Amino acid sequence: MIRSEIVYELEQAVGSKNVITDRNELIAYSYDGQPEKRMPDAMVLVSQTREIAEVVAIAVRYNIPLIARGAGSGLTGGAVPEHGGIVLNFERMNRILRIDSEDRIGYVQPGVITADFQKEAAGKGLFYPPEPASAQHSTIGGNVAESAGGLTCVKYGLTKQFVAGLEFVSSEGEIVRTGVYSDREAPFDIGALMVGSEGTLGIVTEVALRLIPLPTGKRTILALFRTLIETVRASNAVLSCGVEPAVLEFMDRSCIDAVRDYAGVDIPEETAALLLIELDGDDEYLAAAEAKVMSLLKSRHPVELKSAQNADERNALWKLRKSTSPAIALIGPLKFNEDICVPLSRIPEMCAFVEELGKRHNVRVVSFGHSGDGNLHINFMTDRKRPQEVARVKLAIEELFREAVRVGGTLSGEHGIGMMKRPYLKIALNKATIEFEKKVKQALDPSNVFNPGKIFPE
Repeated sequence: MIRSEIVYELEQAVGSKNVITDRNELIAYSYDGQPEKRMPDAMVLVSQTREIAEVVAIAVRYNIPLIARGAGSGLTGGAVPEHGGIVLNFERMNRILRIDSEDRIGYVQPGVITADFQKEAAGKGLFYPPEPASAQHSTIGGNVAESAGGLTCVKYGLTKQFVAGLEFVSSEGEIVRTGVYSDREAPFDIGALMVGSEGTLGIVTEVALRLIPLPTGKRTILALFRTLIETVRASNAVLSCGVEPAVLEFMDRSCIDAVRDYAGVDIPEETAALLLIELDGDDEYLAAAEAKVMSLLKSRHPVELKSAQNADERNALWKLRKSTSPAIALIGPLKFNEDICVPLSRIPEMCAFVEELGKRHNVRVVSFGHSGDGNLHINFMTDRKRPQEVARVKLAIEELFREAVRVGGTLSGEHGIGMMKRPYLKIALNKATIEFEKKVKQALDPSNVFNPGKIFPE
């Protein structure tokens, strides 16, 4: 339990109504989008940078863990207070401060919902491409912490490609500004170091995001195939044909079966996997690009090939992909969602390995993901009531990571390491690399108060 004098100092910093220590209320802040839970000692609602600086100073003075939390939608335990401490709740820091249309930069607080910012930018004819599947509820601060990816990564890249500057609070309680907030030619790119650091180096309080012109049109194509290998090979062929898709997604048979039952979508029974493609740009480009992609896919003899002709048809095709997460959640109450990333040339091999892995360990595996950039989502579905099966799942997960690294890939494409993948970090990184990164953490957070225990094996 957190001592009364510390609670008093927190209340002086942010107001007594904004400090929660009741255990019943704290339960909501003990978990995120993955299965593990840990109880915090307190939750603090913050509204401005000055308050955050004061809370950081208190945490450092008393050596109390400090964990920043947005929407709690992360999938590796990044927002879980593993060692107790104080959860910083950013739900009130949710303002879009301004969008500079001429400079194409938006300035936001970390609690802004990703989709809300995209909508605001679109109203000004601008586009913020990073779109994780959780965009309707995930926050910009969380996206920055994990360098989130999403559906449009194949063409536009990750969150880190769109961060133009950051404001954050250091372990000394000082406010640091990077990028467009200060000298863009600083000798060290501190902003790049912060993006993807999972809240372990500082507390981000404001973000400047790059924007691009809003594409004037879109075309959506759905191709159904008889095998998963045919599907991923078709995906690679699309990337090699001279067209630059904005979205390139695949789903395997288990995923399709789940969505068919959940959403009532009519999909031929012989379909083993599907490919969802979206093109964006002006009308002239889209007409030529769509014709080229449709011709290429037709030559591969799909079960079915569709191109949406209007908004209703496009939404119907997207219903398949958007229904994926809620549909597979019904398969088993406990889901381990692993987001390996492998070279494009090794996707067919990796998909075959995953199918064999599930059979060998006798566990239910559902696969989908961003085939355009090699980010594969491998979901192991199980139940805590079947502990022997859970144990087999964990063995399978380690095998999955080892195979991903063996073929030239890595443990995570967008979810981060957190506490869930921490035990496996040594599979992907050698000892010298891990030790060097630990030294960076030690230099910037010598008291180890920022999200302690995350990323590095303990």
